[in-house]
Amino acid sequence: MQLPSAESMLEPAQLRILVVEDEESIRRVVVRFLRARGCAVSQAADGNEGLDALRGAAFDVIVSDIAMPRLDGVGFWEQAQRAGIAGGARFVFVSAVPLPAALGLPAGVKVIAKPFTLDDLWGAVSQAAGGS
Repeated sequence: MQLPSAESMLEPAQLRILVVEDEESIRRVVVRFLRARGCAVSQAADGNEGLDALRGAAFDVIVSDIAMPRLDGVGFWEQAQRAGIAGGARFVFVSAVPLPAALGLPAGVKVIAKPFTLDDLWGAVSQAAGGS
C-alpha cells in the first residue's frame, strides 16, 4: 500500500498562492475566489512585482498572466528560475492568446485560456499543488 504524498494531502487553507495579473478586475476576482477557498493569497500587477513578492515569501502555486507590461509572464518565470527564488512553487499560466511551443516553458506547466471559469482555475491550481 502506498501512502499519499504530503503534497497531495494539502488542504486549501495551507496553499500559499501568488497571483500575478495586470488586469485589476481579473486579479481582484481571482484573489477573492482563492481566499474564499481558504488559500493565503498575495498579488502582484506584473512580473517585476511578482519577483519582489517571491523575494519576500514562499508560495506553493503561482498563477501568472502571460501578457503583461514591464515584465511578461514568461520573463517573470525565467527570471524567478534563474534567480532561484521560485522555490518549489508550481506555475499556472493564463493567456488570452494561443501560446507557441517555442516559448520554452517546461513540459507539465499548466496553461489555461482566457476567458476561463473559476472551476477551470481551481482545477489547475489543485493539480499544480498536487491535489485532485
